[in-house]
Amino acid sequence: MPTSNEIVPNRPLTGIEAKQIILADVHAMLDRDGMFTEYIAFSRLSYEVVVKLHLDNPAYPNHTSVVQSRKEPSKPAVIEPPPLANPRPQPETEIVVAKRRSRVVESPNKERVKRGMPVTVTARSTETGHFEDKQVKYDPESLPDGERNLDEGAKDEDITRQVKKEWEL
Repeated sequence: MPTSNEIVPNRPLTGIEAKQIILADVHAMLDRDGMFTEYIAFSRLSYEVVVKLHLDNPAYPNHTSVVQSRKEPSKPAVIEPPPLANPRPQPETEIVVAKRRSRVVESPNKERVKRGMPVTVTARSTETGHFEDKQVKYDPESLPDGERNLDEGAKDEDITRQVKKEWEL
């Protein structure tokens, strides 16, 4: 915990920090999904990953980043752009799975501490008397019990029906 002569500003997340949090959420979502296990195999696959940011910035309130699978010319067509072209005619063999994970970050520093990321602390130097910033990593165990969970604040939804409708399947 900071000492009495240290100031801990709750600075906004950097793009790199936001990316780490988002990637951790994607990993957690895929780890809980039964489709991403060793005993599942895909003869053909297409996917789309959409990251939508709602920002507290009136000049730039929303940002969307999309990546879709694409066929690699030098490889057999196992991975294709979504939706799959000419899927098998039996509806029971065509599987679409769509998940959404959302999170609101209320405190950038709390998210940093939960993930073991450094927090900027400002303190007066005993040598120069000037204020200096330093990076401090706090133990996630220092957070109250309910706030240590990396899934706290995350909301998972099944949006399969919505995506099937969008892809006209």
